[in-house]
Amino acid sequence: MTQTSLAPSLTNPSWAALALRALAQTQSPDSVAPISPPDLTGLDPEDQAALIGDHLDALDTEQRATSAPATNIDARSLWDAPKVAGLRPTELALILRLAATFETQGRIDALFEPGAVTLMTGASRSELADATTVLKDHFLPADREIALHPLKRLKQHKDLSIHTLGEMLRSDIIPEIEELFEGSEPLLILMPDETALPDALAEALPAPLKLAPLSRQIILALLHLTYAPLDLANLPALLPSEAEFDAIGAAALSFALRAPNAEDAARRITRALPKPATSPQGPALADMTGDGEALIAARRIVDDLALWQSGEVAWTDLTRSLLLFGPPGTGKTYLARAMGNSADVNFVSASFGEWQAEGHLGKMLAAMRASFEEARNAAPSVLFVDEIDAAGSRWAPDRHNREYRRQVINTFLAEIDATARAEGVVIVGATNDRNALDPAILRPGRFDLHVAVPLPDAATLTGVLRAHVDLSDDQLRSLAQAAVGMSAADLDAAIRAAKSSARAEKRLLELHDLRRQIGGLQQSDPAVIWRTAIHEIGHAIAFTQLGLGTISRVLIRRDGGGEAHPKPARAIQTLSDIEDELTFLLAGRAAERLMLGEVSAGAGGSAESDLALATRRCIDIETRFGLGHHGHVWLDGIDEVTLRNPHVYAKVRKRLETAERRADALLEAQRDRLEAAARELCERRELGEQELARLLSPNSDRRSQSSRSERRTNEIAPFA
Repeated sequence: MTQTSLAPSLTNPSWAALALRALAQTQSPDSVAPISPPDLTGLDPEDQAALIGDHLDALDTEQRATSAPATNIDARSLWDAPKVAGLRPTELALILRLAATFETQGRIDALFEPGAVTLMTGASRSELADATTVLKDHFLPADREIALHPLKRLKQHKDLSIHTLGEMLRSDIIPEIEELFEGSEPLLILMPDETALPDALAEALPAPLKLAPLSRQIILALLHLTYAPLDLANLPALLPSEAEFDAIGAAALSFALRAPNAEDAARRITRALPKPATSPQGPALADMTGDGEALIAARRIVDDLALWQSGEVAWTDLTRSLLLFGPPGTGKTYLARAMGNSADVNFVSASFGEWQAEGHLGKMLAAMRASFEEARNAAPSVLFVDEIDAAGSRWAPDRHNREYRRQVINTFLAEIDATARAEGVVIVGATNDRNALDPAILRPGRFDLHVAVPLPDAATLTGVLRAHVDLSDDQLRSLAQAAVGMSAADLDAAIRAAKSSARAEKRLLELHDLRRQIGGLQQSDPAVIWRTAIHEIGHAIAFTQLGLGTISRVLIRRDGGGEAHPKPARAIQTLSDIEDELTFLLAGRAAERLMLGEVSAGAGGSAESDLALATRRCIDIETRFGLGHHGHVWLDGIDEVTLRNPHVYAKVRKRLETAERRADALLEAQRDRLEAAARELCERRELGEQELARLLSPNSDRRSQSSRSERRTNEIAPFA
């Protein structure tokens, strides 16, 4: 028999001896008298093997094919055993699974220790009865008194009492379960995976013993015991190396083992396995266009991971964690999946929402630990954790559920640290609200790199379109330009809608289908677009004129709102620096007043609005930075409460008004530049760093002179 193609773990499984012992107890219904296993006491391994061989031949002759090992018999005897008759495929599979669960006879013997309580899970509800029968008939000594009862304390002492629990535990059954523990007889409790014990009971019981699932090793043994003798050289190649064999149903397994030979049975088993998900995992990073900071950071991490795998770079020299933050739908999950694809490593996805859906705190933390453990076991891997702002902060002013948050955050930090010590796992987190996170989560070592993921630019949108539709480059660029302000999720939805429209008319997708879906989301009020453009260009001019840095991008979103993305060039440290920052934050309001005669509510609203950021900065001056009303005293109260102090309120308001007047004066001197750049933003909906540098540079004054008188006649009418 050729066995060279089998790995040692297959030819010498740790549970082989126990499986052989269990198979030795197999009895044919037609047999007159059982052939007892040989007594191997005092024999050396060579004599044991010879005696077992004789015993196997005898069993085969009587149509009770089986094997009988000794504890120290070479495990390869499992592959020398003849085929087993008289057992259903599911029954034989259960024998092998139970052998893999207990592994040694010593663990079977431990079931009978005085006061022993063993909880076994992993069997489905339909397997419980068979598992109980197989245990009693093939693993437990025949000279022991075994009691089988679904759920009841026995009046007479037995060597072992086996109980089974149903899928649902009614409240009136709980006292009966608790009564079981009042006796001294050893207990074996079998329960399906669907059963959830009460928390108090689950914590009191020992850790459950999980029934081993079907595995490649067990399937190979099952095929051999069903079709022996056979050549094992080519059989493993017919089975996938890694698969969810436990997902094969009883009917599919029985059908597979009706095949005329082991090779056909292996093929049937492979066909019955669940197929890999075919849903798109996102493109590789190489397929994503654009030069955004998030994409650049993702590419560098993936490149470094490849260098580590090749041994060129030490793990300690890598950026091992990345926090992506930004509004919903901007592609944070998409980017993380692309990192996993590009690195060609395992991708493990989790989220706080999924963990919390598990139930109470204990189950939530167990799910969290399981995700991190899965990533460590799958290394090299990318672990993506979404919605991490749900962890909250231990220092949040909300006192409700503070202890819950503390335990969640402490466990999250512990798992991050444990994963950081285990080489090969890159952690990528995503959040819509970075400010809600505990400072300990944000520090380097937990999340080394923090990168904003804004709405995609035209180049990125071109890449998204190219991945989904077959159009010329000019058409793709034109569509992408029209789609500026959409999130990647918005554009994906528009593409699906366009394809659906074409299918409904039983024709191929055409350019006008996409234009209609993309154009249908555009902001229809030109006055809103014009005001937004003025507001964002006001920010851009103030930032550059004050020497704070450059603006990498301004855009108008589909909802009519706008964004300006600053790239700071100097630290904000002194009071003068902070006053420059306040002027920049209020320059949007100042631009609206200058060009339109009044301000809108666009600078306020959310906690991330211009007014909110500026107000918090002023409060910091007065209470936390030692630069204002309270002098050297550091106060860290809730901002709303701090503003109830009339002295602080007056100083904060004065600082805000002063900053806005300063912005008024700065923009008055840049009025022509402001108008020209705002008009171009209205037309293009997006301006990059190079376009902004051209429009806001001193040379742009001469270009704007020729059309100044013409534009004056329109009195700065809304851009049409």
